[in-house]
This record gives sequence, C-alpha cells and structure tokens, in this order.
Amino acid sequence: MLGSACGSSAKPPSTNTTVAPGGTVPRVPVRDRFTGTLHSGIGSLAGARDVVKVRLQAPGTTGTRRLTMWIVSTGCPAGATCAHLSGSLRGQLRPVRALPDVGHRYAMAASGSLGSVGVVTAAGTVAGTGNINSGFETLQLTLTGKHGSARLSAHSARVPPFTSP
Repeated sequence: MLGSACGSSAKPPSTNTTVAPGGTVPRVPVRDRFTGTLHSGIGSLAGARDVVKVRLQAPGTTGTRRLTMWIVSTGCPAGATCAHLSGSLRGQLRPVRALPDVGHRYAMAASGSLGSVGVVTAAGTVAGTGNINSGFETLQLTLTGKHGSARLSAHSARVPPFTSP
C-alpha cells in the first residue's frame, strides 16, 4: 500500500504480529519499525541491555499527532541483564523545527505499561532522513518507571531521502 507510513492518513493493514502472550503489534511500514538497545539504566533497569523492536503508529501528516508505540524485547547479549520489556505506550508526536535539508524531527512523549517494568513514561525524539541518497530514521528515548530509568537508542532499516516518521 503506497503512502501508508506513520505520516499518512491511510489505514494500516489489519494483519497483526504476535509479540507476547495476549499482546499484538500491528504491521507498520518499514520506516516506522525500529531496532535498538537499552543502555545507561539506573535503579531497577541498571545493567539492562535488551535488544528491542519498536513500532510507531501516528495517523496524520501535519501538526501534533496521536502516537501509539509498541516496545518488545527480543533478547539480550550474553551475560547482560534483561528487562524483558513488552507493551504499548500512548502519547503525542510533536514536530520540532529543523532545517529542511536535515529532514523532519519530532518530539515524543508517551506513557503506558511495559510488562515486568510496570508503568513508564517515555520522552525523546524521532528523526527522518533529509537530503541524502538513503539513510536511517533514528529514535532516542528515555524510559522512566517508578524504580528506574534507561535510554533506548534505535534506528530503522535503510530508507530513501526525505522519509519522515
């Protein structure tokens, strides 16, 4: 389906992918799929180095948009602590002023439950590609729960120029 990215008003496909017992993540365009790691944890997330998949869904193309974000741990490096994140967060995606050649940038703020970690808030940014041959969208979040916090850094698969989340 053309034009069905996060920045589009087209409806996403109805097919879902199972991610955890009782939970599903809708399929989203490649540009709204991110893979990354947890790092710099403190408190209950100290030492957590989960490899995670993040999926974004934010219907619309302009202004502040509703955001649903799914975060799922897919494993941990050998010897690392694993937080086993699995859940969804809801919030907002707000455009941030940026130079046109560097692509669109958005501030993200959301909250929800991530399995054994419990209720968390997420704050950070997601950025698209600009005037380049191809590149990666980037996602930087700080996840904060009652007993700790950690940073999540992730990127998309290779995408064309001027791709926007």
